[in-house]
Amino acid sequence: MKKLFPISLAILSLATAAASAQRNQDQRRHLRLVPLGEMPVWEEEFKDGVRVQKAAKPGDLPPSEISVKRTDTEPLIRTLSLRQISDFLSVGPETPAIPLYEGKTPGDAPWIRVPLKKTSKRTLGLLFRQHDKMNWTNTKMLMLADDLEALPLGHIRFVNVSDMSVIVKIDKQQAFAIAPGKSKNLALPQSSTPVLLGYKSKDGRIVRIFENNMRIGTRQRIQGFFYKAQGKRVDQAVKFVSIPEAYPRPPRPPRGSR
Repeated sequence: MKKLFPISLAILSLATAAASAQRNQDQRRHLRLVPLGEMPVWEEEFKDGVRVQKAAKPGDLPPSEISVKRTDTEPLIRTLSLRQISDFLSVGPETPAIPLYEGKTPGDAPWIRVPLKKTSKRTLGLLFRQHDKMNWTNTKMLMLADDLEALPLGHIRFVNVSDMSVIVKIDKQQAFAIAPGKSKNLALPQSSTPVLLGYKSKDGRIVRIFENNMRIGTRQRIQGFFYKAQGKRVDQAVKFVSIPEAYPRPPRPPRGSR
């Protein structure tokens, strides 16, 4: 047994090296999606004397499921949920864009076509409603690189897809503005840190939308998104959501693929 022990270690070392090499050979491109918005405004009706919520109209919500055509197997299906980042959609290394179809079965025309970032193997797609129409049949996109170079651990990325400039103030640092369609990364201490967020209204007022302490966990990063609110209240024109996460790992490629 003593003679076999070094051999076993050598075999284990070789297996580990082979697995690491296989991971490094994964040249696929990976996409995640997050739809930013709110549930439709509550509307009621009476059915058989009972007050119930009216069914959502077309365009009130993004598709709950999307699919991607594949030539050699069944469609790839993913779930979409408001303000939640989806699982990975992984495609070949040369794929420039991914047509997404509504539902589990791809139809003739895609719901939306998502271009992938050329500078990164990982792309995060922010989906939101066109600001003047405010329905999901007129979906807009903002594409962000999503590797550790684009958003390192220990950092928060503020992204503004609303139609107003937003204001960010971290602890005692000087406040700064983020224009619509822009983003900014900041290192965030692991200790509990005061964060104040707001936006500049059309009449020039600063409206507060978030004031609380934020803490980033060890080996975490935070995605922070500003988006246009659903309602008509002028004091709630912009909403904010933060999503802390460990650096996510896409599923391993199928055996024999790269």
